[in-house]
Parts: sequence; structure tokens; C-alpha cells
Amino acid sequence: MPTSLQAGPIPTEAYALFALGRLTEAAVVDLYIAPQGSLFPAHTEATGFTELANALREMKWSDEETAKLLHAFKEALNAGRELPTELLTRWVLAHPSGGPADSVIDCIELEPPDEVDIIRALPRKGSQKIVFLASWRLRQREVILKKVIGPPESVARILAREELPHPLTMAHPNIIETHRLKNRKNEVFLVEQRLPDVLDDKWSSRGIHEAANLLFDIAKATKYLHDNQLVHGDIKPDNIGRRGDTYVLLDFGICRLASEFTIDTTPTGSLRTRAPELLVQESYIDPYMVDVWALGATVYNAFTQRFPLIGSAEAIPRVSDVPNRQVFESLLVSRIRNEWEEWVDLAIIAEPLRDILSAMLQKDPRHRPSAATVVKRCNQELAAFLRSSDRDDASGAGKFSAVDEFTQIVDYLENERVVRLLPSTRRQKLQSRLAELKRMAGFDDSTRHRIEELLAKLA
Repeated sequence: MPTSLQAGPIPTEAYALFALGRLTEAAVVDLYIAPQGSLFPAHTEATGFTELANALREMKWSDEETAKLLHAFKEALNAGRELPTELLTRWVLAHPSGGPADSVIDCIELEPPDEVDIIRALPRKGSQKIVFLASWRLRQREVILKKVIGPPESVARILAREELPHPLTMAHPNIIETHRLKNRKNEVFLVEQRLPDVLDDKWSSRGIHEAANLLFDIAKATKYLHDNQLVHGDIKPDNIGRRGDTYVLLDFGICRLASEFTIDTTPTGSLRTRAPELLVQESYIDPYMVDVWALGATVYNAFTQRFPLIGSAEAIPRVSDVPNRQVFESLLVSRIRNEWEEWVDLAIIAEPLRDILSAMLQKDPRHRPSAATVVKRCNQELAAFLRSSDRDDASGAGKFSAVDEFTQIVDYLENERVVRLLPSTRRQKLQSRLAELKRMAGFDDSTRHRIEELLAKLA
């Protein structure tokens, strides 16, 4: 033990951290040897440090990252926060191995609403918000907690946008449920229902069935926004989640009234799903059509594993990498002007999805259909694949698509004994349902031929 510490007030248990390195040792000393004395009340100062040291070793934290963590811990205690060492240990174990400390420090520095407990910080995908997985005790469920950061005027503007589609005024099954809470400092937080599955660029529909339902569900959400003069502005895979079989639109940080997207508005949203007019003309000709393009590009990627103007293995430079980002945007403009048919290749999309996506991915926004038209066309042309219709107002509420239902009927009728023993009423119902399926849009000729064979079998 260093001689300089022998007379200090450091409790025995805190020495367990010293083995992590000299920087950590100095940080522990800083916690306990300060002009005002120990930051810890006498009844808590000697608890939890052995467990914290074991957690840091288990998660392979470096000396430097551990020291950063302890310095942030001290600052929070100095500010009057009540943070048990046991809570620090839980956060260390909840985050990826090896740190870095930044994510746990985000948890330390955040003062959440009283009824919310932080579980862990989630990866930052932008500079506007920090996001956490949390537990909302009032609702007894896990939620996503968001805090908008930045200058006060920017925070107020973003919060106003996020609240435009708030469920208390705009409830919709394909729009994420969002609530507004405040902490003791009167800071505003957004609380969203946590969805177990959020899409990403690598998510694949594995054919037309899921692609059709993805398109239909998010088209309904988009139509609902557009009907209320709102534009989402950033539809992309990681802003779409799943609740059971229902696809749900997330993240309304860019959402605003369509009237706010003027000719002079700086284009926003991901380059992956950015409409061509925003790249070539750098202006919003029709802001509603920006959402239509972005949804079409998202479904295109789900089906083909690449976005319409971007190669499957092509990396997009970050916004912070200004020179390379500008070069990449110039490359996209060149593709739009000179290589459109090569990059926006609809031949690889299966019918009948192809015709709808072809309309949504028109270069000229004036030729794209409205979100309402997309919903209508899905009902008319993709009915066989959809688990619900826009008339249900409860997309994906456990219903089978016509394709799923047909597959079950085929399996059921393959057993000749079952067919022979069918009661006449059941036989008539199956015949009637097969006749309805035969007329339904979306089935190809081979499926209709198979339906005719089953009808003959039941005759």
C-alpha cells in the first residue's frame, strides 16, 4: 500500500480497485481524499467496491477507462446525486466488454424521471439525442428513454416535432407509442414503448410476403401522418420496429409540418433513403413524396439487400467526415443523372410488388403516388400477402394472410382420409373460401391452378 495513503480515510473495500492500475488508484484516492472529506456518508462508504472491482475485471475494462468512470462518479456525487456503488456495478455489467466508459458515464450523468430506472445506454446514432433502455416502474415494463441534447432552442424545436404524432392526439397501430415525462430539474424526456425487434440495413424480407406487409404497414403510418399534414422525413430500416407481426414507424425527431419543408430547407434524413431530388436539386419539391421514396427504398433494400442508388457493400461516409461525404454525394448525383436504370433496377423485384415499388421510386416526385394511393394499391394488388387490410385498423393482429391460409388448407387437404370424412357443411365452406382466394389479387397462375385442383378434389 502506498505510504501516502496510510493515513487517509479510504475504506479497506475500496482498495480492491487499486489492482486495476495506477490511474484507477489515483481516481479512488480522489474520491476519498478531498478538501471536503469523503463524498460518501459513513454508512455507505465501505460497500460495493469489491463487486465493482470484480465487474470491471470481468468486463475487461482498462485502467484508463476505469479512471474516467470513477472521475464521472465523483462529479455526480459532488452534484448531490445519490448513486449507490451497486448501481455503478450493474451498469458496468450491462454494457459491452472493455468499455469505453462513455456509455456508463451517460447513465451516471443522466438524472431520469423519478419513476424510471436506467438499465443501460444504447448506441448513439446522431447528435440530437442520447437514448437508454430503461424500466418504467409505473407501467412495469421496459421502455426506451430519450433525452434531447443541444442548445435550448434546438431542444425545444426537436421536442415539438417528436410530440406532433404523440399517441394522446394521434393514436395509430403503426406509429410508436410515445409519452413525455420530466425529472426533478424539469428536463423533458421522451418515453417510447420498447419493441423487441428493430430492423436494420441487413434485415431481409426473404421474399415478397414480408416485403408486402412491411410496405403496407408503414404506408398506413405514412398516410396517417400525411393526412395530418406531417412529413416523417427519415424513413429507413432502423426507424422501423416490429410488434408481433405488425411493423411500426419510429423516431420522429425530424418529423414536422409539410409547410416547414420549403424550397430553401436543408435536406435531412439518411443518404441511404434520401430522395433523388434532395441530392440533385437539394430542395423539397413535394415533401410528402420524400417519404414515399424513402419507404420504397426501404422495402427495395429489404427485398434486394441494397438501397436503390447504393451498392450492397458500399460504405457511406459519416456526416462528420465532410470531404468524403461530399465526394459520395457527388457520386450519387452522377448515378441519378447518368446511370439511373442500372442502379434503380426494378426487374429484380418480384411481381406484383414490382409495379408498386416502380411507381414509388420514380425519379420525378410528381410521378410518385401518394401514401394513400400506395395503401389502396397494396389492398388491391397485394391482398393475398397481407395479414390485414386498412379497414381493420389493427394491422397484424394475429391474422393470417391469404397465402398463409391457402398453405394451411393445402396441408389440411393433402390427407385423403380427411377429405373423405369431411362433413358436407365443412366441405362447402372450404369450397367457398377457395373460390374467394382464387379471385384474390396477388396469387399467380400456378397458385390459381392449384386452387382449381383442390376445388375438384372437394367436388
